[in-house]
Amino acid sequence: MRRGCHWINMRDLGRCFKMKCNDAQENNIAKGGYPTEFIKGARRCDSGGKKNPMLEPMICEALRIVSSFDLNAVQSFMNRITDRILEKGKRMGFGVQPGPRCGHMIGLRPISKEMVEYLTPETMVEVANRLKEKNIFLAV
Repeated sequence: MRRGCHWINMRDLGRCFKMKCNDAQENNIAKGGYPTEFIKGARRCDSGGKKNPMLEPMICEALRIVSSFDLNAVQSFMNRITDRILEKGKRMGFGVQPGPRCGHMIGLRPISKEMVEYLTPETMVEVANRLKEKNIFLAV
């Protein structure tokens, strides 16, 4: 871990939130980031999931639809969008992971000392919450 950076796994739904266990329907981020306390026992491994037999036919239909897509065209479309985000990020002082990547995911990392000091976990949570209101989702 780099000094001044705190990586938080947004997929870790086995944590306790405000004296209650996380529900997969909630994804609220507190000011200081995710809590460090985990759910006790095997519930920690269920990722907040609940049994729901109605989901199976929906998942099957979703997979049928997705499998009909031309994935090369989807990646090309997504790359056009995310390439612009990466270029703007570079101009703002972020480092970009070199090499091939999938079109729907990008990684930006603060590289200047000033940017690292400014982007505290609390600030990143605030940024993530503001972007979430615009249906843009970050893993911070």
